[in-house]
Amino acid sequence: DAERALRPPLTVAVVARIDLGHPQVPQHEQWAAVGGAISNFLMAAHLLGFGGKMLSGAKVRNPAIAAAFCEPGETLLGWIALGTPLRKPAGAARKPAPAQVLVDWPRPGE
Repeated sequence: DAERALRPPLTVAVVARIDLGHPQVPQHEQWAAVGGAISNFLMAAHLLGFGGKMLSGAKVRNPAIAAAFCEPGETLLGWIALGTPLRKPAGAARKPAPAQVLVDWPRPGE
């Protein structure tokens, strides 16, 4: 596992601090914002030509590992592994063409 952890050129720990008593932003909205931040981070990396993915699993729930990354009140969500892709993805396109999935909706009353 230690070798696997050191394989990516860059690994970013994803840590959240959720304020359970925030007067205006409830917990579920804070978690949604964390998810959006992770998504935006990965999208920006991909647009810059880097490959990346979010990694998590049982290790984020290991108290010793979480304590190495987190202060009290913080939660370790996982890690983002980043690097430069060595090759393009192989195989067929993963998504259908837009014309295959998009349709025009008729106006009400048509």
